[in-house]
Amino acid sequence: MSATLPRSPSTRARLLRLAAAIVAPALLLGAASVALADDAATARAAAEAAKIVEAHRGTPEFWAPPAFDSTPARGKTVWWISDYKTNILKQWALQGETAAAEAGLKFHLYDGGGSVPEQVRGFELAIAAKADAIVLGTGYPAVAFTAQVAQAKAAGIPVFSINSHPLGPDAPPRVDGHVADISYDYPAAGRLLADWFVADSGGKGHVLLVDITGLPSAGWTLDGFRAETKRLGVPVTISEAATSLGPSVQTDLANLAGTSLLRDPSIGYIIPPFDDFALFIQTGLSQAGASGAKVKTAGFNAVLTQVGNLKRGGTQLAIDLGGPNQWFSYAVIDNVLRVLSGQPAIHDYRIGYKVFDHENTQSIDATREVATDWYGVDYGARFKELWGAK
Repeated sequence: MSATLPRSPSTRARLLRLAAAIVAPALLLGAASVALADDAATARAAAEAAKIVEAHRGTPEFWAPPAFDSTPARGKTVWWISDYKTNILKQWALQGETAAAEAGLKFHLYDGGGSVPEQVRGFELAIAAKADAIVLGTGYPAVAFTAQVAQAKAAGIPVFSINSHPLGPDAPPRVDGHVADISYDYPAAGRLLADWFVADSGGKGHVLLVDITGLPSAGWTLDGFRAETKRLGVPVTISEAATSLGPSVQTDLANLAGTSLLRDPSIGYIIPPFDDFALFIQTGLSQAGASGAKVKTAGFNAVLTQVGNLKRGGTQLAIDLGGPNQWFSYAVIDNVLRVLSGQPAIHDYRIGYKVFDHENTQSIDATREVATDWYGVDYGARFKELWGAK
């Protein structure tokens, strides 16, 4: 039996150093493997997001609600309260006027601007004129006009709103006399904007999300954005800012873009919910010089000005998400027709989206939105088939 020789402190120290030298590379290799695994997961998530974006660069699939007899509604009058200072609200009102004419409805537009008192006046005038239906077409929620909606109900006038309440017949807030809100699926729009951001940045970008307080649909869109980045599990950086909807919003957003970059030059994307607001951010980025030139922006609505910017190129706008405005406005009139004809209201028209970029805008006329040109579908014709209109 051999004897075990005692080890000196110096010998033990050498053995410990040797063990550490052996173990350390293994630990480093493990860390590198985790990093590689994380990189692979991020790459897969970015590829998934890119696939989703690519699937939305074509024609959105049309969902047709049930056909019905709209004869009982023909000849009745709808008042549409709008805000002509806002590009997209004006587009919806004009499309709504065309849809109403084709549906056999009389149409009265009231431009209340962005003023709540003027919109209240629009309700009062519509009630006094004995309208058959009122559309609150400003994006303000019906809960902001509870007294006016109640007065309309007392006069037998159903009230509709647009893009101001969550989807669904039981979604809060409920206002007595408010029949339905016709809306895009804003969380879905936010998810698609997030998919583009993740794909474009390889899943590692830094985005500044800009909320517009006072506009419910803005918050829903950004909620969808956050949820999608979380679902994809990518190591993106999300910063947040907000400004209120009001007369100074254009200047506020331009200033916000510039000051945000001064505070944090690592921001590579500034994304508000809607492209009208992205236009003001683009002004601020242009004023920021070289630091602003590297930043990309995007938004939802596909207003003419921004689609034109995409087609020409040379701005910070990288994509614009469009929901067919003809589809939307005809859906509003469709719902009015249904209720005036004794049919149940539709609470989700499942309006699809298309991603516009510099490449796929080259073949379209960006000076006017024609649904067959932009989206490949005549939505007006599809709705008229449901109404039995000739």
